[in-house]
Amino acid sequence: MNKEIRRQIKAVMKERGISQELLAEQIGMRRTNLNQMLNAETDIPQRWQDIFNALGKKLVLIDDDGKD
Repeated sequence: MNKEIRRQIKAVMKERGISQELLAEQIGMRRTNLNQMLNAETDIPQRWQDIFNALGKKLVLIDDDGKD
């Protein structure tokens, strides 16, 4: 997952005072696994949507060719 997305997830967590432990509990995973995902040490694609949902965010993909 993109470095910018990880940065934004961390920013939302900080803004809302959500710890990794709390987020991990909300999505049913271990804090250590969440930490590894947020620090690009591992990637568990099916869990990213769980993280977005828990934070009330959407992942929107756009073409990088500048067209909508």
